[in-house]
Amino acid sequence: MERLGEKFKQARLAKRVTIDQAAEETYIPKEKLEALESENFDIFEAPVILIGFIKNYANYLGLKADDMVMLYRSHLIQEQPIPVEELLSPKKNPSVNWKAVIGSFVGILTAAVIAVAAYFIATMEKAAPMPEDEALTVPLFDTRFMEQRMKTGDKLRFPVADSQFILTVGETGTKVLFEYESGLNRETETIEVGIEEEKLIDFDKNGIPDVKVFVRNIDASRESVLVRFDREVGESVSVTRQEESVPAPEASAFMNVPEEPVTLTGGARRVESSVVKTSSVANPFSIDIVFRQRCFVRYKLDTEDEAVEGFFRGNQRLRLDGNMKIYLSLSNAGVASVKVDGVDVQLGTLGQLVSREVQWAYNQQKRIYELRIIPRY
Repeated sequence: MERLGEKFKQARLAKRVTIDQAAEETYIPKEKLEALESENFDIFEAPVILIGFIKNYANYLGLKADDMVMLYRSHLIQEQPIPVEELLSPKKNPSVNWKAVIGSFVGILTAAVIAVAAYFIATMEKAAPMPEDEALTVPLFDTRFMEQRMKTGDKLRFPVADSQFILTVGETGTKVLFEYESGLNRETETIEVGIEEEKLIDFDKNGIPDVKVFVRNIDASRESVLVRFDREVGESVSVTRQEESVPAPEASAFMNVPEEPVTLTGGARRVESSVVKTSSVANPFSIDIVFRQRCFVRYKLDTEDEAVEGFFRGNQRLRLDGNMKIYLSLSNAGVASVKVDGVDVQLGTLGQLVSREVQWAYNQQKRIYELRIIPRY
């Protein structure tokens, strides 16, 4: 009989994907994937959680999720011990009719197998009962941000205030159609998002965006999309200054800034722009990053036309060189040790998504150039 773990492992190897790559792309912890492939099911908190991981991993590897769940259930039945020796062990009695005894034991054995199978099926159904409200079976988005590949028909629940709203992935083509509930009456609304495009969703219709949707990639042939959901939106973002800005010097290629730093506010967040260094001349500068743990990075140099993105692991390094401006986004800012032109800076905390522009700006009041870190969100 086929083994669940072996099927998973062979499918992953056929796809030429390492266990680390699979963990990154599925957002399933590496130890959970290793447990699935080694059939070490004891580390999973509950059967319903385990079955969810089996389905997600199967979809990622191109296997049929229902077939893999059936393999898991077959594994459970096989692992249940049946007292075969006791059932078939003859008593020392020369007058026993062995044909009748063996026939009886075969019948008992068959009934035992059926009973064990029925018991485990009933147990699994009790462990994961079908809730009265079908919406409760939809995965809950309860983190700051999440990036994963989704297929047409996949759903997510978004908690907003005291309510929850469901978003569904619709048709995929050159753009992706997202359907979502909104307002008190749960009216259905839609948005279309193209590749490298982002849009905001206001679920409760209070005028404040709740989630930012960003599409990285669309695979129309497989009806799937790599999408990022980011709740770091907060209230309507506003930029306030201590003084009104004054015109920049003539022929200046740099933005003009006031003496006081710019403050970006949104909800409970408060992030101020900061000055790293000053100079009479705006020279090329560099950013050096050392990663202590895994982090997703996106950056764009003013010397390049395209943005670059990717994952970095612990002990890996990244150096960026720019002339006037570098855009930098980190998914887990607290694990990155950052130096801007040799100066240590702290961009964020563990698990925090940050987006910053490091650029030269001209301060007319001081008549000097400032290398600034400016928050974008």
